[in-house]
Amino acid sequence: MSKCLRLDGAIIRNRSGAAAVFAATVLAALALDPVTAWAGANPFNPQAAPSRYVEPEKKPEQEAEVSLPAYPDKRDTWIPFETTAVTRNRFFIDRASLLITEDRTIRYALVIESPSGVRNVSYEGMRCSTAEVKTYAWGTSEGKWYAAKQPQWQQIRVDRVNGQHVTLYERYFCQAATGMRTAEDIVRVMQQKDSRVPTTANPLRLFTQ
Repeated sequence: MSKCLRLDGAIIRNRSGAAAVFAATVLAALALDPVTAWAGANPFNPQAAPSRYVEPEKKPEQEAEVSLPAYPDKRDTWIPFETTAVTRNRFFIDRASLLITEDRTIRYALVIESPSGVRNVSYEGMRCSTAEVKTYAWGTSEGKWYAAKQPQWQQIRVDRVNGQHVTLYERYFCQAATGMRTAEDIVRVMQQKDSRVPTTANPLRLFTQ
């Protein structure tokens, strides 16, 4: 014999008394707050239980592998540029070594020549997004590279000591208006006659305040 349960004028018939009680409980909850009741009864509702999703940890940007270029011993590949430093030294970028890696690091061989002809050669990288520079290797008197041990990124500072890095950052490598997308773009800008004109803005102030 089936049992009957009356709820708000509705009659529920079921052969199982337990099923009838469960149905009555659900209907009563829906009558009070349909949205909350359904959220609790629906196991697929994300509000029904705390989320188990854990956002993956953001890893630092991986720098592209460093391969030392050919030693810049051919003067005809050097591009001269003036710096903001107060010095009689001359500065050059070896265009044969210029490249922009997948992580947007600009790599280049830098040659600094004193009035007496002594040269200081280094292979470096520059990041425009953070205004940082890293030295990967130094040139030796035998015309070979000596790799730096555990090179670290260093902030470019506006001072008279490293004026070459300030100039490269502001005028040639990291000016958004010039659209430096390839090494050829950098070479083109550095070879322009007006490339020595200082910029009107100083983007490095964003990193040195």
